[in-house]
This record gives sequence, structure tokens and C-alpha cells, in this order.
Amino acid sequence: MKQRFSSLDVKVITQELASELVNLRVSNIYDLSSRIFLFKLAKPDHRKQLVVDSGFRCHVTQYSRATASAPSPFVTRMRKFLKSRRVTSVQQLGTDRVIDFAFSDGQYHMFLEFFAGGNIILTDREYTILALFRQVAAGDGQEEETRVGLKYTVDNKQNYHGVPDITTQRVRETVQKARDLFAAEGGSNAAPKKSKKKNTDVLRKALSQGFPEYPPLLLDHAFAVKGLDPATPLEEVLSDDGDLLTRVVGVLEVAKAETDNLSVGQGHPGYIVAKEDTRPKAKGAADQKEDDGESSGKKPPALLYEDFHPFKPRQFEGKPGVTILEFENFNKTVDEYFSSIESQKLESRLTEREEAAKRKLDAVRQEHAKRIGALQEVQGLHIRKAAAIEDNVYRVQEAMDAVNGLIAQGMDWVEIARLIEMEQSRGNPVARIIKLPLKLHENTITLVLGEAGDEEQGEGEELFSDDEDESESEDEKEDDENFEKRADVLVVDIDLGLSPWANATQYYEQKKQAAVKEQRTTQSSAKALKSHEKKVTQDLKRNLKQEKQVLRPARKLFWFEKFLFFVSSEGYLVLGGRDAMQSEMLYRRYLKKGDVFVHADLQGATPMVVKNRAGTPNAPIPPSTLSQAGNLCVATSSAWDSKAIMSAYWVNASQVSKTAEVGGLVPTGEFVIKGEKNFLAPSQLVLGFAVMFQVSKESLRNHKLRQFDEPTAAEPIAEEGAEAGTSNDANDSPSGDENAEEEGEQEEQSPQKETTAADETSESLVSTEDQGKRQLSARERRLLRKGQPLDSDDSTPKEAEESSKKPGSNGAPAKPTNTKQAGSARGKKGKAKKAAAKYADQDEDERELALRLLGVNSEKAAKAAAEAEAKAKREQEAEAQKKRRRAQHERAAEAERKRQALFEGGADDYDEETAAAEAADLGWIPAMIGTPHPDDDILAAIPVCAPWAALGRYKYKIKLQPGTVKKGKAVKEIIGRWVAETTTGKVKKEHAEDAGINRAAAEKLREREGELIKGWKDTEIINSVPVASGGDKGKGKGGGGGGGGNKGDDSGTSIAGLNLFFLPCGLGYQLISPFFVRFASSSSSSSYSPTATMPPKLDTRIVSVRRLNKEGPGERSLAQWWADECNNNTPEAAAIEEAAQLLQTSDIPVAFPTETVYGLGADATRSDAVQGIYKAKQRPSDNPLIIHVDSLGMLERILNPVHHSPTRVTSTAQNKLPAIYDSVISRFWPGPLTILVPNPSGSPLANEVTSNLTTFGVRMPSSPLARLLIHVTDRPLAAPSANASTKPSPTAAEHVHHDLQGRIELILDGGPCGVGVESTVIDGLSDPPAILRPGGIGIEELRQCPGWENVQVGYHDGTLDVKEVPRAPGMKYRHYSPKARVVLFEPDSADEGIRNHIRKDLEDSAVGAHSIGVVRTRNWKQGMGLVSEEEIQNGVKPVESLMENLVSFPVPVEDKIKGCVVTKQTFDCHLGPDIKSIAQGLFSALRAMDEVEVDVIYVEGVPDQQGDLAAAVMNRLRKAAGAELRV
Repeated sequence: MKQRFSSLDVKVITQELASELVNLRVSNIYDLSSRIFLFKLAKPDHRKQLVVDSGFRCHVTQYSRATASAPSPFVTRMRKFLKSRRVTSVQQLGTDRVIDFAFSDGQYHMFLEFFAGGNIILTDREYTILALFRQVAAGDGQEEETRVGLKYTVDNKQNYHGVPDITTQRVRETVQKARDLFAAEGGSNAAPKKSKKKNTDVLRKALSQGFPEYPPLLLDHAFAVKGLDPATPLEEVLSDDGDLLTRVVGVLEVAKAETDNLSVGQGHPGYIVAKEDTRPKAKGAADQKEDDGESSGKKPPALLYEDFHPFKPRQFEGKPGVTILEFENFNKTVDEYFSSIESQKLESRLTEREEAAKRKLDAVRQEHAKRIGALQEVQGLHIRKAAAIEDNVYRVQEAMDAVNGLIAQGMDWVEIARLIEMEQSRGNPVARIIKLPLKLHENTITLVLGEAGDEEQGEGEELFSDDEDESESEDEKEDDENFEKRADVLVVDIDLGLSPWANATQYYEQKKQAAVKEQRTTQSSAKALKSHEKKVTQDLKRNLKQEKQVLRPARKLFWFEKFLFFVSSEGYLVLGGRDAMQSEMLYRRYLKKGDVFVHADLQGATPMVVKNRAGTPNAPIPPSTLSQAGNLCVATSSAWDSKAIMSAYWVNASQVSKTAEVGGLVPTGEFVIKGEKNFLAPSQLVLGFAVMFQVSKESLRNHKLRQFDEPTAAEPIAEEGAEAGTSNDANDSPSGDENAEEEGEQEEQSPQKETTAADETSESLVSTEDQGKRQLSARERRLLRKGQPLDSDDSTPKEAEESSKKPGSNGAPAKPTNTKQAGSARGKKGKAKKAAAKYADQDEDERELALRLLGVNSEKAAKAAAEAEAKAKREQEAEAQKKRRRAQHERAAEAERKRQALFEGGADDYDEETAAAEAADLGWIPAMIGTPHPDDDILAAIPVCAPWAALGRYKYKIKLQPGTVKKGKAVKEIIGRWVAETTTGKVKKEHAEDAGINRAAAEKLREREGELIKGWKDTEIINSVPVASGGDKGKGKGGGGGGGGNKGDDSGTSIAGLNLFFLPCGLGYQLISPFFVRFASSSSSSSYSPTATMPPKLDTRIVSVRRLNKEGPGERSLAQWWADECNNNTPEAAAIEEAAQLLQTSDIPVAFPTETVYGLGADATRSDAVQGIYKAKQRPSDNPLIIHVDSLGMLERILNPVHHSPTRVTSTAQNKLPAIYDSVISRFWPGPLTILVPNPSGSPLANEVTSNLTTFGVRMPSSPLARLLIHVTDRPLAAPSANASTKPSPTAAEHVHHDLQGRIELILDGGPCGVGVESTVIDGLSDPPAILRPGGIGIEELRQCPGWENVQVGYHDGTLDVKEVPRAPGMKYRHYSPKARVVLFEPDSADEGIRNHIRKDLEDSAVGAHSIGVVRTRNWKQGMGLVSEEEIQNGVKPVESLMENLVSFPVPVEDKIKGCVVTKQTFDCHLGPDIKSIAQGLFSALRAMDEVEVDVIYVEGVPDQQGDLAAAVMNRLRKAAGAELRV
């Protein structure tokens, strides 16, 4: 059986690993065993697991394996160097069995050796060994010693410098050398000494030694192809005239051709040679295979894997009992092969355990059978003894009488025994049956009695005769001696105090007692044996499950699992971001028309997106789903910590924007809500942690109730105000529609001043439908019968009283005119009828006029006039509100159209294939269930944390409330309890019946659920709980850990601070529901916490100091220059003094210009001031800052801090600037160059400046204004670029104002910056020196300085991993990114390809670019050929911007959907051919494109080999670009 890689296997697996792993980052490393390790690599939406078996194999696996609980020292050291590193290359060293994994562009190398004992070696860029799996001394199978600190040699590997050609001479020399070697070992044609076979493959072995690049199995294949016997004697090959030697060369040519074929391409099929498996199977393993079926992905049970190859081996074709299996690629082949070996080892272990268990069971059975057999034998013996007494009753009586007589005579017991012995010697028949010694102390004698068939003894014989018979024959004596040895003779104990019959009865009683004992023993033995068998079977199954777990196929995660998510009780998917970037992604990529945005005005609240169903995007979202989304949103905020019951709100997707009212773009993770917010009712802070089961789509037929119906009766959630419902009966009101419209308009009016709070509350609770269904009064019914229209203003006092009990149409209750009408006095009813009949022909107007003429009820007339006037006023207000609503709806619709256009444009790397895959994942939402059915095909168990109301149908669920328990500990307790409940005990019969299934099905279902839950890993599912844990910072504000209700439940058990409550479920085992877990949350909040509310705004001012920046100090020093400005009382001096005062006393930073870009400065010695930079920029705190000084003297004071004490002033040892910087400082300072220097002990710099690194970056700007500000402030200034984090760097004061308006107080305007890109960052502390960030000073200029001749590039144009510590600013996070998507075309791209790509984007409705921006540098022509020059001249228009040459013109595009030509706007900006002008205008051009709100920006790249400033420009563009193309 093949156990390790050959050189050809290494070659093929290296190619496949390179295609799968390059550009992935190492997320973690684990121990699987003492020599097997697991590397987890990942990038967004892409994960891989690499298994490395030292000396044997390495491959990507699809199975999840159990890892060690704690890392070994070797793994700990590997994590230190490789964690978060990116794999940049995977290659084989020559043709040797060594693989070289390069990380971070060669900064680290990991060598995997598959020869001898194998090894894993980690080195740095110079191949100095940093860590290794095992230390090897020189001579242990290798030439050089291998240990930490030594150099690892790579050029001594097999065929490192190339593979020699195959020649006849080389073959001949190889055969001769092998012949001589074999002859020295024992004969010319002898096999090697190690081989015990006579006819060994000597020729193949000879070629293997001379041609190590071709492994033996490949040579066997080549021999089979050529039909040459590999056992051909070497002498025949050498003595032949050349034909045989030519055939040998042909064999090698076949091997070479196969190797060359495997060197081309990336994917090659793999083959496994399998044989019939005739080994005995463990019953447990066989049962497990039957249960697993095909889901385990293992080989058929009748095959045993023997070998694997990257080619189809000819030597095994046609052999009986041999099967060759083909796989898609070689990696899958290796994964399947070695996984099968693990399964085979498992089966062997299980077989051994089962055989041992069988032996133990057999021993127990034999012991039980022996015990029962002994009891049966005792019963038979007692029956035989009783029968013998009965058969010899007279002889027994005689013996008893004789002994009792001697005892009665007072004879000594010894004398009695001696007398009996003497009589036996005389042949006395009675004495012969007595066996000595006597047991007279027990009042018992022992008799030797014959069973039925013995001769009857003569009657009347006496035991003792007077005459002794001296003539007894010798035969009789021999019979006496052998009497006791006869088989039909029994030894029976006789009680002298009982009669013979009583003695026989006593033996019968003993037989009955033994029978009862046998029965009891049989029953107890059966139970004990059954229990033991069950225990052994359970142990076998448990061992099988534990072993099977290591080979469980890894589940592919759905795309929405990377977010906070849950499925509401109505089946809607609710998503939330885990951080600000994810919230931004949700907004840009997944918030579509018809979706609902849920948020809360609370610190740390995570916005939620409720996805509407794809088939009905305009359908309303049910209120319960909105409430659940709001509950989770509030729970993620600071309200969880304070236990405050707060409310969230929801808005439509069209109301969410990233643009502030002033036109600026809000920071990442923050959003602007336009229009009215719909607030939800406050809800309790109760979440739930539950198990969501994924079943196959075929199993959905078992969950018909789970299929969510489309909402039909829910109130519509639309932008227009909801219209009041009308009466169900169309005949109730002819003008029902008009009344409904009028009521709908009046319902939206604001309440009048006289409306009380109670009235407002009642108004909000009464729906329009209730108003439309009110009962008609008697008068209204009369008017309807007469065909007259209803007049809502003319109402009787009774109706007025009724209307006062309900919300009025104008928002205030109407007051009754006569409160005494509630009850009619006796007799008045008849009078009212007569009056009604008398004046039936009068209408209300006539009656009112008559009353006026008579002067009656003047007060009522005045009141009626007042009401008429109020009605007219209300109508005017309603009409005005209607117009305002219409205008608001139009604005919202326009915003919705713009936002949809942006969304249809898609986000970065979001193509149609990805969209199709995500849509397919959404199709699984109905298959996510909480309670599986026994007939379901359960595919996976997914942990989910959701509001408690959304988990009503879930089987496994835990209630979570604010408290003091850390979530990591709580999750472990939860999983441990679930695993224990699903793997121990039995399902009770009554509970299974309650669930409507039989007990066996319930047991099987529970076992499957337990297996899936057991496969979870605590570390992977802890993050599914969105609330913060207490951690080391937990303050325990949540109070005790006691649960809420159910305090009187006797079933509660306190475990580790958690209150557990058990409720019986339908399947019989205890289900933890509810389970109150109280978490504590930290009060600290990240600067990246997404919120929809803007921070408190400051009054940001721009003060011009351009004169100072333009004039400079001249020949004066900074002190003289500042003194002159102060003496002249210039406005610039006042601005500098104000800025210096703010920097010295305030924690709010100040923006000022430098020669590179505008900086955001703060006192580098005060932590609060430096934190103000991070808050203003919303910059991650692990990104270090650069210190700006005005002179070398200030830098010397930083390097040599002075410490003051009450008694003396002390200073540390003198720290000097590293000498390597002398040459660059003398040449480039002041200027755009940042150097890295060691941070001294007791450094005055704040920890936030260095991000806890041991070095800090410092530079002296050449801008005279910047140095003057530092001089006046008398502080070193920490000053990153003055832009919002990740945005393009500002080169003008207007850019700073756009990004940081409201966050800082003062911006010093010094005009446009000269360089346009940030400073160059260099590290002279490394060997060789390195450039960490390109900038205004290039590598060639640095190499001209002494000591910097070998300076290297230490940066790359990507970004570091989240967990990797950046050595300089700009290395870790995405930078320089405008709002629009940036597409960078490499400089060697063809014009035709560029033009086709842009036109395709314009025409593609999925991209949806309505306007584009083009930034040209050297070669692109205006219009890019998309439109003729004449059309450009006719339609070109200048655009008002800081970029003077920004123009726009229309581009006609064919709309394939509508079948017409549409016009899309193109904005063009030419930076010029000079690299200096390109650098100066780059960031301004990107910002200008954002100002005109283009959807995509296409940028022409410049060759970065032609100049170092060009390299800096391309570095910035690659960091800003969402796509980098070469067409």
C-alpha cells in the first residue's frame, strides 16, 4: 500500500495547490496528530483546508477533522510567523520531493520534505531556518545539519538546475553501475540485498537509481506500455547488440513523455488502484455505513484502496480483482485515498475492539452458564441422595441405631471411630457404609450408599457379633476397598437426630431451594448479560462516532452566514453587519427595492435589512417581522448593557442614503435617513440561541405548514399614506369612496392643540378600517332611504357625543352640544315623534332660518358658524398637506430611482455569476426549519441567534437576556448540554406518541440531530451571538445571572452561573427551553460602530495662510520669521497662533498643508489628542501615525526624553539617530521622506501614535508653513492625511472640508499641494533597508546615498490581513477609494479592448452605469472612440470643479431591453503626460468624479518602471481600484 508521495506526485500536487491556494491568507494552524497539521486558508467568501502530513503527503481536504485542544510548541511558532500571511507561490524544488510555499512575496518560506523521515522547515527571505518540525543531524540521510539558525540549502536538491537528457550512454552507465553494485552484494544477476525474491525487477531498480526523476511506479507503467520485462537481467541488456538497450531508452522516453504531459495545465485526473476487501468487518462500522449511505462520500465497502497515481497505470489494467477508479483531479484523489486509509484504520480498530468485546461477552456467558450448571448439578445430587436414603432406609436406620447406641453408652467419640474401623476390616456390612471420620460434633455421620439396583442387605444381621470370622476371603477385602470408588455410590450426610425419611425429606427441600435459586440466577444473569452486551455495543458505537467525526465533509456556508442573520417567524431573511464594512456592503449590494431598512438611534446599534421575497418585491413586510428585526437591532446597541427598553424604526429602501444634506459623503457604516421614520413599539431585550436545521428540498413536503404564504391582509407599507377602509357593504354609502378619501386625508393631519394625550394615543390605536365600519345613526339611515347624500358636518347631539368617543376626522374629538340627551324623559319620545311629523317637510336650513327669525337658540347658531369656519380652515390645511405629501412622494421616488441605478451598477467583484449563486442560496430559505420531521433528509445544523419571538417553531432554543455571563462560556455550556441530552438516555414512549411518531423513529431522529450539533466547534459559532461579551472589560451592569420567570420551577438547576430550565418535549428527552443566559456587554464602542445619526457637528472654518506658504522664511530662521510676523500683526500670524493654541490645549485636531498632501495634526505627546485624529478620520487604531518635526533638535528630544522628579531631573542614556539615516537626511530633509526609528524607553509619544510598535515614523516637511506651525506649537505633531479613512488623500483645503466638515474646527488653507502623493516611508533598521511605502522620493534616488545601495521594495499594492500588524501607514487597509467603483487599466492595454469593455458596461443593464468618469494620462484620446470628435465638440461642456480641465459630453448607447438609443453622460479629466502633473492631480480628479456622482471611474495607468513617482501613483491607484484589468 502506497504511503507517501513520489517526486511525480509532488510535481502534480504542487501545480494544483498553486492554482487553489495562491493569494489566500493563513487564518490559523492546528495539530491533528503528532505529525499531521491542518492549515486553514481563506479570503473573502473562499476557504480552504490544507492537510500536511510530515514526510508523507499534503493536499486540500473537503473533510473536517477534529483538532487538538491546545497547539504544540511547533504550531505556536508557525502561527507566530505565518498567521495572516498571504500565500504568494507554491513550487517544487527541481524534481526532488520538496515543496516550497512562499508567503508575503518571499518574506517567509515553508519547505515540506517528503523523503526519509520528512520535515517541515520555516525560513525567512534569506533561507535562515526559523522553525522546523524535527532537528536532523548531519549524516542522518542528508549531507547538512538542519536546525534553527542555520541556512537551508535549496540548490542541492535533486535536478535543481535542470533534468539531464536521456541518452544511450547514460542508460548504459546506469545499468553498468547497478550491475557492479548488485554483483558486490551477491552475484551479477542477483537482486539487491534488501530484496528476498529471486526474480526481482532488477532492471527497473537499476533505472530507478540512475534516473531518480522517474519514480518506480511510473517506470512500471512505462515497462508495461513498451512490453518490456522489468526483471530482464542486466547482463542481457549490456551484452545485447543494442536493440534491447534501445528498448530500455524507449521505456524512459515513455516516462519522460508522461511527466511532460503532467507538467502542462493545472488540473489532471487522478487514479486509485483498488482491490476487493475481504477483511472481516466490524458490525458497528457496517451499521454506520448503512446509515450513512452515500452521504459520507467514501468508497464502496467492497473495495480496498491500494495505490494512487496522477496517471492511469498500465501495469494494473486487466488484472483480476483490481479496479482502477478515476477522479476529477489529483488533489481529490489524494484526499479520497488517505481519507480511506484513515477509515481503514478506523475499521481495523473497531474490528479489534469488537473482537475483544466478543471475547469478554463469551467469558461472561461461560461464567453465567457455569454458575447455572452448578446449581442444576446440586439439584440432581440432592435428588439422588434422597433417593439413596429411601432405597437403603433399613441399612441407614441400622447404622444410625448403632452409632446412637454407642453414644448412649457413653463411649468416647475416638473409640467409636476406632471400633467402626475395626468392624469394617472384619467385613461388617453395616460398618462398611459408614465413612470416617465421623462428624459427631455436628450430630452427623456420613454414609456411603448405593443407588437403586444394589443388593439388599440381609435382615437381622447385627453390627457386632461375638464370633469373628477369621476366614474372610481376599476377594471380599478387595471389594471393601473399592466400594467407595464405585460410580453408583453416593456419600450422604445423615442427621442422627432425624429419621431416615426425615433426612430424605430434608434433601428434597434443599433441591427445591436450589431450583428457586437457579431460577433467580437465570433471570439476573440474563439481565446482567443483556446490560453488558448493551454497554459494549454503546461503547463501540460511541467510538465509531468519535472516529467518524474526523472525516465528516465540511459544509459550504451560505453567503448570508457571514452576516448577522435570522429567518423571521414569517420566513423573511433579516441581515445585519458584524462591523461597519459589512453594513456598508449590505447597503451597497443587498438593499434592493422593496426591502426595509431597520435601525435605532442608539450607540452601537447595527442596522438591519429585511429582504423581501424575490417573487413579490412590492408586497408589504409583516409587522411581526419588522418588530423582530428592530428587537435584534436594539439588542446590538448600548441598550443591551443598560437594560433599557428602547424602540427602533424602519424606513423603505429609498429613504436610505450615503449623501448628507450638505452634499458630503457620510463615513463608512453610517447612513442618512430621508423622510419620516416609522418607529416600532419598544420590546423586551430577549434573544434566543437556537439550532436551525437545513433539510433537502425534497423534504419540504413534510413541512407544508412551513411554507410561508404571501401576506394578503397585512396593512400595506408604502410611501403614500394608507387610505381608510370603506364599509364592506357597497350599499351602505353611495359616496363611500369620497368619504374614505376624505378620512384618509384628514387622518394624516396633525392633532389640534385642544387634543389631549389620551386622545392622541387612542387615535394611533384605531385603524381606518374601524372608522370605515362605524354604525350609521337613525338619521343617516333615513337620509339614505330618501336618496339624500350624507352630510358629515350636520350631526345630531347624540351623534356628536358618539363621535367624541372616537377619534374625529380632524384629529380632535368633537364636543357634544347637549350633554343631557343621553337619556330621554318619559313622554318626550311621543312629543318628538309628533314634532318630526309636523316639520317633516322642512330641511335643516329652513329650520335654522325659522329659529333665527324667532330669536331662539342664538348660541347654537353662533356655534354652528364657528364650526363652519373651522371646517373651512381644516379643508385648507388638508389641501396644503396633500400637496406637501405629493411633493415628498415625488422626491422619494426620484431618490429611489437614483439608488436603484447605483445598486444595479453592482459593487466591487459582484458579477452575474456571484449574483446567481447568491440567489440559489436564497432558494434554501424555506428549507431552513426549526423542528425536523423523522422522514426529513437533514443536511446540516446551523447556529442562529435571533429575537425570541422568531424562534417559536424551533425545537432547540435558549433564551438570552442581559447579564454577567460571558458569551463564550455560555455557548460552550449550551452546546455541552444539547450534546448530552441528544446522546444519552432514551426517548420516552409517551413523548414519542405526543410527537406523532414511533419510538424508533424518534431515537433515530435524535441521534442524527445530536451528531450534527456535536460537529459544531465552539470557536466558530461564538460569533453568531451578536451581543458583546463581558470579557476582561465586563462591568457586570446586567446584575445577577438569575433567570427571569419560572423561578418556582423545581426543574431548574444552577450550573456555572447559568440558570437552566428543562421542559419535556415531544421526543422524551429533556429539552432546554427556556434557558435564561445573562450576558454582560462592554460599554466601550468601536469607532467603526455603524449608526444612522451623525456625530455632534463642529463649526469648521477655513482660514487662508497661502502667503506664508508661498513666501517662506527666506534666509531667516523659523524663530526670526515668526517674530517678524507677530510684530507685523498679520492675519496669517493670528491664524497660526490660534491653530497652535488648539493643538496645545484641545483634543480636536487641526488640518494644515504640507508639500505632499494636507495633514490632520494633533499633539503627538497626548493620548486624548491623538485619539481625536482616529475619531475625526474614523481610522482603525492599529494603523500607526507619522510624526512631523520642525528640526533635528526636536527629534533628538524625542529620542532622549528627560524625566522630572520632585528632587532631581534624570535623563536616560544618550540615544542617537541610527547612522544609516545620516546620508538620506542630509540629502532629502526637509522633504517628503519618512524614516522609521526605534521608540526609546520612556518615550514621550502617546501609545496611539505607534500602535504599540517598537518603532515610529518621523519626517521633517519641506513646507515652510508646516514647519512654522510645528515650531510655534513646540510639539511634535502626529499628522496623517486629512481625509476620511479609506478616501482619497486631500490636496486642497476644499477636499478636507468635504470629508471632515463638522468633525474639526480649523483648516489652514495653504493652497494646492506640490507633490500630490504621500511621503516615501523607508526602514533602515532592517537588513537590507526597505521602502515600506512609495512616495515623492524614488528608489533610484535613495540608492545614490551611501548605505542605501541595496535598498529593497518592502511593500505590495494589496492590503494586509485584518490581523497583520502594519509597519507603516497605508499598508493594511484599503485606501484612496472614492465612492464610485474604480477600474484601472494597465498601461499596455489595447485601445480596442478598453473601448469594448467600457461600452459593454454602459450597455449592460446589470452594471447600470448611468454616468461614467474617465481619467486620462498619456495615451488615451478624449472620448475613447465611443463617440466621434465632431460629436464631442458639439456636446462638450466644462464642469465647475477644482479640476480646471474637467468636461462632460453625452455618449449614445443602445438600450437592448427597450430597443432604442439612450444617452449617458461621460465626464473626462486629462491629467497630462508628465508624471509630476499626474501625481499632483490624481486625488483631485478622483474627488471631482465623486462630486458629479459618476457610477464608474475608468483610469489610464502609467508604466511604473519608468520612474519612482510613477510607482507611487500606481500604488495608490491599485489600492483604490476595485478591478485591475489588462485587455
